[in-house]
Amino acid sequence: VVDRATSGILALNTHDTAAKATAIEADLAAGRTPENSTDGAADRVVQFQDDVSDADREAAKLEWYLHDGEYWDQPGPDHRVISQQEASDLAEAQKEKNVAVGTSTSFLPGSVFKLVTATAAIQAGVSPPELGAELELPPDDPLKNEWGGPCPGPGIAEMLTYSCNTAAGWIGLQVGAAGLTDAAVVLGLTDEDILAGPPDLTNGPEPIALAYSNFNTVGLDGVATPSDSVLARSAIGQENVRTTVPGLAVLGQSIMSGERRPLTFIHGWCKNGDVTVWQSPATKIEGIDFEPIRAGMAGAVERGTATDLASVGVVAAKTGTAESVGAEGQLQNDSTLVAVTNDLIIVIRVAPTEENPLPVTGEGGAVDVAAGLLPLPRASVANPCQGH
Repeated sequence: VVDRATSGILALNTHDTAAKATAIEADLAAGRTPENSTDGAADRVVQFQDDVSDADREAAKLEWYLHDGEYWDQPGPDHRVISQQEASDLAEAQKEKNVAVGTSTSFLPGSVFKLVTATAAIQAGVSPPELGAELELPPDDPLKNEWGGPCPGPGIAEMLTYSCNTAAGWIGLQVGAAGLTDAAVVLGLTDEDILAGPPDLTNGPEPIALAYSNFNTVGLDGVATPSDSVLARSAIGQENVRTTVPGLAVLGQSIMSGERRPLTFIHGWCKNGDVTVWQSPATKIEGIDFEPIRAGMAGAVERGTATDLASVGVVAAKTGTAESVGAEGQLQNDSTLVAVTNDLIIVIRVAPTEENPLPVTGEGGAVDVAAGLLPLPRASVANPCQGH
């Protein structure tokens, strides 16, 4: 969950990132703010993760079960008061059920990658015409739309509204591997450090990179001259292109704002009761009119692939499902979503596991998760530093 105004990460619900977030909190609690940190800023998050005590880790693990000084087995009126040991056992059992998918874990993005393909089309000055139900590709390997029929209309917006494979594949053939890669670069998906930190004021105004890499979309995997079939499937996010959850947040942020801006965990800091707000530096994306893409994402919510989100505050979205083959040869799929509200970018991935390689069937997956999750509660705090 990313704040559109600042690119600040408000939530990242994965196990490895939770540990790093705890490390940042411990860093700040110990007084190691950007104002007085002089120790290898680029490695701070990883380094300070080791400074978190076992007691702090245990407390963070039990926090979900702690209510008004008591440990509950569940929130709400039907709770049962339990011991600290029981809470710890519940936390460990829950951890076993969850899948720790790292934020640097890359995966096939599926149709969410059509946002990159659409950007490549705008850069190249091409727009998909009316196409039939299939895009003919050699050798006798046509690309089909999910519903088996033609795209409802021509153009980039219609392609995104209904997630037309044929139109995206057609664009891939027009712009080539170089066009898709260049669009990914323009949108910030191939940046070395997608996550940035505030200026280290001891060393001047340059922003700190918070020791994260591999957030980027991997390009066309070194394929110098991909076949038409490979190129078309890459354009729909089903082959050769990979991304990450933070990468998709950057993608959504770049398209909605028209600026390339790294994400950041740290939104500011307190000093003498006042807050210093910080947001990562923005670079305006020149020469690209993103309106057809924004219209297509809005259309997905109004009448396309994400209509279930219209009632929970989502104003634009792009859905994706990627099919792949697992390590044991089993068919598996991913469901991804980039959803936009008036003030947030929300990215959700429903990932396969060995036990459940096909978590997505029909129209479900990430859209269902978002429909149940949203709208998110937002606290209104005039001065978050007051009393601290």
